[in-house]
Amino acid sequence: MRTKVILTFCFILFLSIPLCVQAQYKNYSFEEAGLTLSYPSDWKVQREHVLLLLMPQPEDLTLNIELTEEVDLEHIVQESFERLKSIYPGDSVVITEFEINRIPAKQIDCITKDELIIKHLYILTPKDKILYANLEVPLTVFKKYKEPLKKIIQSFTKID
Repeated sequence: MRTKVILTFCFILFLSIPLCVQAQYKNYSFEEAGLTLSYPSDWKVQREHVLLLLMPQPEDLTLNIELTEEVDLEHIVQESFERLKSIYPGDSVVITEFEINRIPAKQIDCITKDELIIKHLYILTPKDKILYANLEVPLTVFKKYKEPLKKIIQSFTKID
């Protein structure tokens, strides 16, 4: 009987640990874009005019988010795609089109031969501007932050 109680307690503890370990998230309002996003509370946030920088501690990765004056999503994505193809001619460069909480978005992914991950995300904002997020990071560092980055990107929502 005592063994069952101990095993039950250990099982409950095991299931609850991931809930305790999950990072807390803070919200950031990008008023000029009409969007909000969530980021891990232990990440450093730095704002410089139209540029927003999100960095985990230690700062081995920087997610740059910038509001551009560009209004043509197709044009800016194609221009970026061609630029990446010219810089990394033999590497995989792929464009993906999708929506983030009913917001049109396109992402360019590039994986270089040197295992550098390059991601360019373009979001058409409710204010008809393009929000541009990018990062360039070694594959090992990207794997370390893949889940928080995914949550940040999926958190973009329109400001009501």
